This record gives sequence, structure tokens and C-alpha cells, in this order.
Amino acid sequence: MDAFFDRLYALHSMLRRGHLPAELRPEYDFCCKTLTHIMLTAQQMAPSPGTTRGALRMAKVLKVELLFPDGRREKSSTIDLGQAGLAAMVSTDVPVRTKVTFTIDLPLRPITGKAEVVGSRPQGRAFRIALAFEALTVEAEDALQIAIIDSILERIDQNRGIRRA
Repeated sequence: MDAFFDRLYALHSMLRRGHLPAELRPEYDFCCKTLTHIMLTAQQMAPSPGTTRGALRMAKVLKVELLFPDGRREKSSTIDLGQAGLAAMVSTDVPVRTKVTFTIDLPLRPITGKAEVVGSRPQGRAFRIALAFEALTVEAEDALQIAIIDSILERIDQNRGIRRA
């Protein structure tokens, strides 16, 4: 398994630097898909009661700005981030099915898109909202995948006792 993670890290590092040769892209995509299946299986083994994960997500704190239909803007941070959406804290309750525009500051570059509120619950004096992404661009999907794989590899390396520059 160590060889798999070392190879994925090498391919991912090339991609992040913009130097992944085209002939290695299928191998990189296969490794990412394999890692996603492993992580998603692990997440499904202990989901929250009544919840089944259909997409990979990671606890990840990143800056996010939300624009609501009434024109209100709110800066927040993600609680978790995944291929299908994100969770963040906001100051007021937001009805389910509300459409929002978001900008997430990913490590490589910010991405902007549309999302729908699929859950909202009080948490202290604030509200935790869950957003489902709607039709991200290919570029945004790629940047999101890189951020998620970065986070996974970072945690795997921490568990393996490996420090990378």
C-alpha cells in the first residue's frame, strides 16, 4: 500500500506543478478513483445515523464567501468539503432549496459556482448549512479534486510519519 501512496503522491505533485505528462494522466486518474473508492467505503462504514455518503468529503477548513438571493454576502469557512458540496457556518438560518453563489479559496486558485442549500440546522448562535454543488466547470472540478487529494495525502502522510516539503 505504501508504494501506491508514494506513486499517487508523485503523480499528484507533478499535476499540481503543471508538469504531469499526458501519458501519465490515465494512471493519475485511476489512482485518484481508487483512493476515492477506498475513502468513500471507509466513510460509509460509520456514517451519521440515517446518512449514506454518495460522494467523498473531508473535514477541511477553507475560506468561502456566499452570496444569497437577497444580495446578502457572508464570509465563512468550510467545515467540510467534498466532490458534491460543502458545509459551512452562517449567521442566520437559510431555507432548504435556497440557491447560492459561492467562492471557495482553494490552495491552487479560488473557484466560483452555484449551489443549493440541502440542509440547515442551528449550532450555537449560528447555523450549519450543507450545500450541494450544481454543474461545476471542468476547471473547478479539477481544482476541487486537487484540494481533496491534497488533504487526503497530507493525512495519510501524517499517519505514516512522513513529512514532505
